Amino acid sequence: MRSICKNVTVAGRRTSVRMEPIMWQCLEEICRREGRTVHEIVTLIDRLRGDGGLTAALRIFLVGYLQQAASRSAGLLSAAGAAAGPRPAPHPILGMSEEAAGYNPGARRYSPAFEDAIRIFDTLDD
Repeated sequence: MRSICKNVTVAGRRTSVRMEPIMWQCLEEICRREGRTVHEIVTLIDRLRGDGGLTAALRIFLVGYLQQAASRSAGLLSAAGAAAGPRPAPHPILGMSEEAAGYNPGARRYSPAFEDAIRIFDTLDD
């Protein structure tokens, strides 16, 4: 799979990031869900990443976000039980419903899945 190089602005400076198309799609979807721009999210990850590279930190964040959202989705679905009726259709990129993933358009605060994914950086060795 070929990587795509895109320019992003991190803390006011322009840089480029090379990731696979699915990673860019996930990042853009997370930005949409969180009501933030790619530049805002990448700047936040850059501040939290420590000594590692930005692209690696972005991949760690993306996997962490999806893992947290999937965990929340599984919990919501098991708590609801079979009596809850039909489940919402899963989102094509995240593989879960927007409701289960905590989608909140236009919100200025981050979703629980986002906040849990950010905590990954607290546990990484420098």
